[in-house]
Amino acid sequence: GLTEEFKKAMDDFGKESDAAMSTLLDRYIESDKLGDLCQALRYSGNRAAEKTLREIKARNPHREVKGLATYCLAELLKDSGRKKSQDEAERLLNQVMEEYADVKHWWRGPLAHVAKADLFELHHLALGKGAPEIDGEAVDGKRFKLSDYRGRVVVIDFWGDT
Repeated sequence: GLTEEFKKAMDDFGKESDAAMSTLLDRYIESDKLGDLCQALRYSGNRAAEKTLREIKARNPHREVKGLATYCLAELLKDSGRKKSQDEAERLLNQVMEEYADVKHWWRGPLAHVAKADLFELHHLALGKGAPEIDGEAVDGKRFKLSDYRGRVVVIDFWGDT
């Protein structure tokens, strides 16, 4: 288990992080440079990330920043595993497609492209969904379909080389 010292250190870190986010929002909420922060928050694990992204989405005047905040908030909610959050994520991803399609994600391209992929994931690849059909060739050269293994545990390892 976690030691009491570790728990206290994590709590202190969380409080410091919350204070930093609060200061950032107080001083820089209207900055056109917050798009990078939105993308960093999405992957940060910071307990204030959702609240901060909501604030940026609501209060930042720059379209690109609002688009990135909306997308990153949707991603954070999509990956939460909570049904209510996933429903909100779907609404936000549709908003991204409608209002911010041309805004660029720092490495994945236009938000329309990434939001479309995330919507596909929500609709077809989430827990509880049936696996999509896969028709391929096994290592031994034999053709197979994933549906041939329905009802059995299957591990598929996708890889390739050049």
